[in-house]
Amino acid sequence: LLEGSFLWPGAAARSLQDPLTFRNLPQVQGACRDALEHVESLLAIELNASQGNPIVVADEDRVVSV
Repeated sequence: LLEGSFLWPGAAARSLQDPLTFRNLPQVQGACRDALEHVESLLAIELNASQGNPIVVADEDRVVSV
């Protein structure tokens, strides 16, 4: 099946697969992007929510306590 193929040159040593880092890069990069998007959405929710502490509205020079 491999006779005459560049994958079977006889005595020449070569790797049949790409390095592990190249093969796993899409899966790792995709998981990291998903995690960063999730953190971004959580931070947006937390930063825009009132936590029971007084809220300082600097543009209107007032403090609001809920």
